[in-house]
Amino acid sequence: MTVTEPMGVLPSIPVWVRHPHQAVWLVGAVMAVASIVGIIAYAQDYAGPQLVPAYMALAVGMAACAIAAASAARKNTIMRWVALSLAVAAPFAAVWAGIDPILEWNLALFSTEMLTMSGMPVWYGLFPAVGSYVAVTLAEQGGWTTVDAFIAGGSTLAFAVLGTSIFARRLYWDQVIIRSRDLMAARDAAVARGVAEERLSIARDLHDVIGHEIAAVNLRLGAAEVHLDTAPDQARSDLQAARGNIQTVLAETQHLLAVLRTAGDNSQTFRDYTQIPTLIQNTRDSGLGVEATLPDAPPPLTAESSRAVYRIVQEMLTNASKHGTGEVSIRIGIDDGWLTIDAVNIAADEDRATSPQVGFGLVGMKERAASVGGTLTTSVDKPLFWTHARLPLAPFQPTDSKPKEDS
Repeated sequence: MTVTEPMGVLPSIPVWVRHPHQAVWLVGAVMAVASIVGIIAYAQDYAGPQLVPAYMALAVGMAACAIAAASAARKNTIMRWVALSLAVAAPFAAVWAGIDPILEWNLALFSTEMLTMSGMPVWYGLFPAVGSYVAVTLAEQGGWTTVDAFIAGGSTLAFAVLGTSIFARRLYWDQVIIRSRDLMAARDAAVARGVAEERLSIARDLHDVIGHEIAAVNLRLGAAEVHLDTAPDQARSDLQAARGNIQTVLAETQHLLAVLRTAGDNSQTFRDYTQIPTLIQNTRDSGLGVEATLPDAPPPLTAESSRAVYRIVQEMLTNASKHGTGEVSIRIGIDDGWLTIDAVNIAADEDRATSPQVGFGLVGMKERAASVGGTLTTSVDKPLFWTHARLPLAPFQPTDSKPKEDS
């Protein structure tokens, strides 16, 4: 058996452990039957003055059984000690009454088992075991032998061990169930967390792709409107470029859907750092002035960090297009093991520059930076709006990383 069962499926538990009171009820039923048989048998076998002592001895054994059952139900330590004492005394009561102690010894035996089944330490069973051995030894004049005494004491101790074993197995299976439920809860939480993270990642990708391309479409349509009367050929070119932006939205959306439908690594479907120059040139073509400074060679980035850099730069350009005026300056550099990205533009709305609202774009950029161990901050130097990101480089670092002006 293993506790690493599939989610939603608990280990298969033995019936006698699955319902822990079954064994207690079974032993209790045996003790009740033994008591009833004793009452009937004593009424037939003993008469006159001997019947009363016989019933008194039987009463001691029955009391031991009843109190043992009650202590098992209530987990009462005092009742447990009382039941143990009566279990020791029952065989001696039979010897005192001058009757065979077999029934009282059996009642003591089952009482001891019930006590250990409810958690009493097994070594406590030595007391009724020794008591049964001594009582049967004292009753040898009635036909009992030393072998019978050993059987009485040994069987009482064996039933005490049996009760302890049942109790220990029940504790074991309780812990198995607890651990299994904790494991399933942890797996469910991990699955839910994974789903939430995947949904968040998809939401960021959709926001970045659609937001940037729609901003580009807006710029191109505005340019087409301006050129419609004076330069029809230029207006036609603007409309064709807008259509290209819409096709990009469709292609990126199809890539995201492919990730959802296809198992395995789909990183090749996403854009990365190497496509930033193309992104900047497309932004310029859409009508937004971009001053860009990039390293001479691609910096050492992991695949995930490379994609994060692309999306952060894309969102910086989108924000500048939607909320800024004039040119936007983008600078990517390397600083002591970190890739830095700085963007600055003039905010179109002076109030926004003074107190910028945190939208999904800024939140998405911060989440992307944090997902690869980096940070992203924004600041305002009225009317300029600054965005600064720091992302860790891969363990290896190039020797030549001087930035150059991107023409």
